[in-house]
Formats: sequence, C-alpha cells, structure tokens
Amino acid sequence: MTDPIGGVPIGMIEEFATIGIAEFDAETRFRALAPNGSAEAGLALLDQVDAAFARPPGS
Repeated sequence: MTDPIGGVPIGMIEEFATIGIAEFDAETRFRALAPNGSAEAGLALLDQVDAAFARPPGS
C-alpha cells in the first residue's frame, strides 16, 4: 500500500520509523550508562571491533 499523496510505500515509512526509534533507544541507553563506564574498557572493546572488521569475512 502506498500513501495516496506522496506515493511513498507505507512499509518504507514504517522501516524509517523503526530505525529512528532504534537509534534513539541506543543513544539514550549509551548516555544513561556512559557516566558509570570505563573509558579504558570502552576503548578496548572498540579495538576488538576494529580488528574484527579489518579481517576478511570468514577468517
């Protein structure tokens, strides 16, 4: 089904809304937990993520 005015599919609007809500939730959770977190532990976790994405898929 599409919006009769703009021709935008309802599914696309729902997807954008879902993404926006998920991003808002992630940022809110981060801001709530950040004051109690460890900068060193956070940086170590980011290093692990960087290393995982630096490897070719499947290795």
